Order: sequence, then C-alpha cells, then structure tokens
Amino acid sequence: MRLMITCLLLTLSFSACKEENKCKLIPNGVCENAEFVDGRLKGMDLSGSNFTNANLSHADLRGATLTDVNFTGANLSNARLDKAKIDGVNLTSADASGASFISIKAKNIKALKSNLRGADFSKSEISDSDFSGANFDGTDFRETVFSANNLKDAIFATSMGKDAKWSQVICPDGSAMNTICPEKKIPSK
Repeated sequence: MRLMITCLLLTLSFSACKEENKCKLIPNGVCENAEFVDGRLKGMDLSGSNFTNANLSHADLRGATLTDVNFTGANLSNARLDKAKIDGVNLTSADASGASFISIKAKNIKALKSNLRGADFSKSEISDSDFSGANFDGTDFRETVFSANNLKDAIFATSMGKDAKWSQVICPDGSAMNTICPEKKIPSK
C-alpha cells in the first residue's frame, strides 16, 4: 500500500514507477541502477544525488539543479538537460549520446570516456572540466564557449565547432591551445 501511494505521488516526476525505484528524488538521493526512462524531472533540485548506472534515457531534466551529481555509467541518451545548472557532475563512462545540453552554464564536469556522440551543447558555457577520452562525434558546439577544459584523447570525428570560442584548452593530442584544437579523427579500421 505504501509503495502504491509513493508511486502515485511520484508519477508526476517520472513516467514509470517500478518497485526497484526506491530512491527519493530529493537532494542527496541515492538512485543507483534506478529506471527513469522518459522521466519528468524538469526543474528539480537533485544536488548531491547518486545516479550511478541509472537509466535516464529520454528524461526531461531541463532547468534541473545538478550540483555534485554522480551519473557514472548512467544512460542519459536523448535526455534533455537544456538550461540545467551543472557543477561538479560526474559523467564518467556515461552514455549521453543525442542528449541536449543547450544553453547550459557548466563547470567542473568529469566526463572521462563518456559517449557524447550527437549531443547538442550549442549556446553553452563549459569551463574547468575534464572530457579526457570522451567521444564527441557529431556533437553540436555552435556558439559554445570552452574555457580551461581537458579534451586529451577525446574523439571529434566531425567538426569541433569552428564558431565556438576556445581558450586554455588541452587538445586531444595533448597540446594546449587558446584557439580551436587540431581535429583528432576516429582511426580507420
């Protein structure tokens, strides 16, 4: 009975309420391995929460406060994070392919070996972050400001965003640049 009431109350926040979703969608919530496919988390404060290996594909996180959130290994494919407040987020080994990060102001992201293929970072400001080994194939960086970010070993199989603003960036080849980095293509097989 208690689970049924909880599910009814939380249905406004996410589309599928399953018994394995025992996390609370509050700051510092523990939501490891949770299922929030198509979740409606728009504008929520999820600061300090742990979504390790959670499935948030197609979730709506627009305008959410995501300070010190752990998304290690999470599935954020096709999620919408437009205008989210992002600081100290861990996306290591996460799949955020096709995700929308339009107009975010983000800093201190740790996205080691994350899949960001086809993601949209247009009109965003991203600083002091580590994207070492991330895959940015087909990612949109139009009008994006990159400042003091580490892109070592990152993959850009298509343009790195020639109209983006780059400063104090460690490029995929390890060189430091204040302009667009030389492109590192996916090795042909």
